[in-house]
Amino acid sequence: MKDGIWYFLEAQDEKMLGSLKKGWYHDNNDKYWYYLSPQTGVMEKGWQMINNKWYYFSEIQRNLKYNNETGKNEYYPQRPYGSMYINEKTPDNYNIGNDGSLIGN
Repeated sequence: MKDGIWYFLEAQDEKMLGSLKKGWYHDNNDKYWYYLSPQTGVMEKGWQMINNKWYYFSEIQRNLKYNNETGKNEYYPQRPYGSMYINEKTPDNYNIGNDGSLIGN
């Protein structure tokens, strides 16, 4: 993240970052798909039209929840920021198919 904007940089080794990723990106660690602007590499969020299909990418970075064990409100990730929804409903109640695209209108 730089200046509040998320990017993916391919690691060359443990100490050095490599090239800026653009377009579709599958993270092997969290198993989610992301879409990075083909022009700038900025991670997309919310509704995006890509190749004439609508896709939804998480806009939430973290949620505040009460932890019974600690007795405190703590932040928990709901899902990775910018991750694509697959086979589920979006927060605004639209159905998403197994390819990640909007089902119907």
